[in-house]
Amino acid sequence: MSARNDRLKAIQAYRAEHGCSLQDAKNAVDGVDAPSTPPSPSDLRAARKTHKLGFGYGAILEYTDGSASYRKPATFTDAFRVRISDVTGFSVSKGKKALERNLRVLGRGTELANADLNHGVAEKIEAWFRAHPSFGKSAPPSAPPSLADELVKLAVLRDQGALTDEEFQVQKSRLLGA
Repeated sequence: MSARNDRLKAIQAYRAEHGCSLQDAKNAVDGVDAPSTPPSPSDLRAARKTHKLGFGYGAILEYTDGSASYRKPATFTDAFRVRISDVTGFSVSKGKKALERNLRVLGRGTELANADLNHGVAEKIEAWFRAHPSFGKSAPPSAPPSLADELVKLAVLRDQGALTDEEFQVQKSRLLGA
């Protein structure tokens, strides 16, 4: 009986330390390489934080992977989900219906999301994103390749036979601006 109690204590300790499912803790204590069980709905709810925007405005769900989604009131699906650090701006325009607004979530020259919302909701969503510490903190776009890098690529293509010497000279002249 003592061995069984020791195993149960070990399983409980493993779960408390790692925050995993009971089956995963049993597998780890027993040394079994069994596939992980799918997360339960309660585990998924724990992996996000709900920020209510007020009565009739819906909620923003913030996930542990750095993304956030907007869920309209009385619905079960997200209107949009974006990575918070990718968001750089917003555009709000008049919607198709009375008192409706179209919110476009923008990031680095592209539209990340688009949603039709009730009047006043777009401003609350924008305020939440702008107040978040990760807002607009994505890595800057990488620098364009240097002239030397481009010339090396052309030389490699010529050496591989993909470019003739004449094509190489034309492309080289184009790069050098001659």
